[in-house]
Amino acid sequence: MKKFIEVYDNMLDPKLMDFIEHLVSNGNNIPYLYRANLANLNQKDYSFPGFAHVFHPQPSLYYPTSFFSFLQILYSFSNRINLIIKQIMQGRVFLTLPTNSNILSSIHTDDNEFHLVCLYYVNDSDGDTIFYEDDKVTERKRVSPKKGRIAFFHGGIPHCASSPTTNPRFIVNFNFLSE
Repeated sequence: MKKFIEVYDNMLDPKLMDFIEHLVSNGNNIPYLYRANLANLNQKDYSFPGFAHVFHPQPSLYYPTSFFSFLQILYSFSNRINLIIKQIMQGRVFLTLPTNSNILSSIHTDDNEFHLVCLYYVNDSDGDTIFYEDDKVTERKRVSPKKGRIAFFHGGIPHCASSPTTNPRFIVNFNFLSE
């Protein structure tokens, strides 16, 4: 499969977009865990701090609303582009707090196996997602966070996040397979 990056705006119902934004930004709705490096847990010498909530493959028994709400993002999107979801490998929410300067996460892929990625930008913020060629040096594309925006791409494309400087950056990340 050719390595692609596609960007879509406003693919979801506005009420769902508002609900997801409220769900992730209200501190009482879902539990976030602190991570010293959001992009790569195994890279101990690199810091890109933030908070994460993993809702798949192990949904929380105490937060079932979040699990089903997040799945609506992926399935609504896949229906709009006529894509059949075969398997969801993982689903996570990432929260990155604003910093004084723009910091880049490590350049990475989410998994070594073939997969597709759906990044849903929950809110307006800065803190672009930067995609690279396989050399991990040459910039291929930048996607700026915008409420309702989806970056859909081949999971083998190296990418990184940049920290926001104005508002918290909330994204919902799905790694999955399709037919």
